[in-house]
Amino acid sequence: MIDYGLSGKVALVTGVSRKIGIGAAISHYLAVSGANIFTTYYRPFEELMPWGSNSTEAE
Repeated sequence: MIDYGLSGKVALVTGVSRKIGIGAAISHYLAVSGANIFTTYYRPFEELMPWGSNSTEAE
């Protein structure tokens, strides 16, 4: 893996409400690269989408 020098950095990733979504994938890659991750999501949006919302998935 390429070392991007993210150790000790903090990354804010928005839209991380599903385990299989792009936000989760980005968060995972940043964490593996050494960054500390802060995530957020907006559940009412997910509830309107065809895939729905799982109240425990973002945990």
